[in-house]
Amino acid sequence: PIYEGKGYVTEAASAVLDYTKQVLNIPQILAITNQDNERSIKVLEKQGFIFEKNYTLPGESTLLRMFRWTGKD
Repeated sequence: PIYEGKGYVTEAASAVLDYTKQVLNIPQILAITNQDNERSIKVLEKQGFIFEKNYTLPGESTLLRMFRWTGKD
């Protein structure tokens, strides 16, 4: 809790995505989060992830949200 809201996750995500794009040449990344995790959704959207779809895993009832990042500016 003392580190919440300080931008550390956003900064780390940005560094990982830069490395993914510039060094690894990975064309896309999928991210999955619980539909109620608004902070994670906000970080994903800030990093350029686009919402793809809602879904549930087989045998589960929790609704998940899937996002896609393509590294395009």
